[in-house]
Amino acid sequence: MKKILVLLIIAFLALQAPAFAQDLKVAVINTAQVIATSLAGKHGEQQVQAKIAPIRQEFEKMQNEFKSVVESYKKQQAALSVENRQMKEIEIKRRQNELQEMAGAYRQADQAARKELLPPVHRFLEKAASEYLESQKYNLVIDQTRGALAYYDRAFDVSEAVVKYCDEQWKAKGN
Repeated sequence: MKKILVLLIIAFLALQAPAFAQDLKVAVINTAQVIATSLAGKHGEQQVQAKIAPIRQEFEKMQNEFKSVVESYKKQQAALSVENRQMKEIEIKRRQNELQEMAGAYRQADQAARKELLPPVHRFLEKAASEYLESQKYNLVIDQTRGALAYYDRAFDVSEAVVKYCDEQWKAKGN
């Protein structure tokens, strides 16, 4: 009896599926692409880069100095006494540790700037994308960035159209 009931339910659903599918409008969006290529996303990234520019410059300066010290040591290594070689190696190790500390500070500054500056941009893009998708009457929107999408027909990808709409909204906002 249970098997017959299950078969009847499956048959009913199978008959209803084509009617449901006719009303289904599906879109795929790549939010990472929207963020990276939209005017708002580029503006947010520029703000982050401007905020961390001083620490990035300091980090790059330290990297260059470290490379110079290592290259100098390699050139002089054979001619140095054991004592001078050990002193140079200690100096290189100290600079390497300082460089690693600076790399950590640079990463932290980058993360802090992103946490501070990008949420308003992401909210703007999310709102504009939602407006566009609703205006186009999509029933199902799948975010390709989330990684659960194995394959899709590129005809379903609306990322570029969303970027265009977001850019129009960004300009209309006076940016």
